[in-house]
Amino acid sequence: MNTSVHPTKCQSGIMLIDTLVYIAVFIVVFTLAIFGYNRFEEQSRRLRGVTEDIARTVNAGERWREDIRRASAEIQYNAETGELRIPHNSSYVVYRFSENQIQRKTTAQFVPLLKNVKVSLMEKMPRQHVTSWRWELELKTRGKNARLQPLFQFEAVAPNPL
Repeated sequence: MNTSVHPTKCQSGIMLIDTLVYIAVFIVVFTLAIFGYNRFEEQSRRLRGVTEDIARTVNAGERWREDIRRASAEIQYNAETGELRIPHNSSYVVYRFSENQIQRKTTAQFVPLLKNVKVSLMEKMPRQHVTSWRWELELKTRGKNARLQPLFQFEAVAPNPL
């Protein structure tokens, strides 16, 4: 009677095959987990970028509305150049759409206010007793399969000229 503590050659071979199968399953599961994590991280980065774009656009829109409300004379819009001139006492604030960005000028030169802009339209909307201005913006989408189309619309009422 052979009662050895060591497993037989057959049992050792089966244990080796079991170990190799476990290693292969672990590699497959680990690889899938890495791909899932990378996809999650990429989508999180894209979402963070979209929310930052939205916040910047809303801030730019609020600044534009404030400039419209503070106008000291009639606002002028040149459709050919896409420039909106807003008089403020002795100076002007100028907005323009150029090279996929909104630029704002208060002194000597234009400063980028908003980048990655696809479309920008500003229009005067005369009403019965006031003059309203509308600014429609469309930003470029991030990525190929964007579910959110970044469209914005801002309205402001200019003070009545004296």
